[in-house]
Amino acid sequence: MSLHVEPSRLVCVAGRSGSGKSTLLNIATGFLEPDRGVVHWEDVSVRELNADQRARFRVRLFGIVFQTGALIRSLTAIENVAIPGLPHGLSRDSWTRAVACLELAGVSHRSRHFPTSLSVGEAHRVALARALYRDPPILVLDEPTASLDGQSADSVVELLRGLRTSGKALLVASHDGRVIECADTLVRLD
Repeated sequence: MSLHVEPSRLVCVAGRSGSGKSTLLNIATGFLEPDRGVVHWEDVSVRELNADQRARFRVRLFGIVFQTGALIRSLTAIENVAIPGLPHGLSRDSWTRAVACLELAGVSHRSRHFPTSLSVGEAHRVALARALYRDPPILVLDEPTASLDGQSADSVVELLRGLRTSGKALLVASHDGRVIECADTLVRLD
């Protein structure tokens, strides 16, 4: 399989549950090593990087939304979004950026709530806001609409379209027809 993720493009990896969509995303982002073949980021073979180098590359290149959302339960939504800025110190600009990301994801009204008081869909959108915080060139999303009602899913798909138009490269695992329909490239795993 050859997969190219380019700016202003949405690549959708589609397939039934258990077909390997999440595994492919984990390989693409360097969390897992492929059994064979290579993964290149900016002409660098991931296999040649040690764990620390992979982590630094991942932080610089990717905004990742895991299927579970992976929010920190003891932090509010806005704190979860701002946490990527922690190594640089959280200034007023950090909080302003976090609010803007929450607004973009449509959950700014839930900024002071803890993950346990968010719906699954709201938590997923907070995770999307966190992925946007550092303004990475590539967004990787695992089933971004799976936990959402129809209206919320439509708004996420519109957000993905807008991010693509703004120059983001998107790699999305989904079996949602709305996401598949807006993809520039479709990779089917069966």
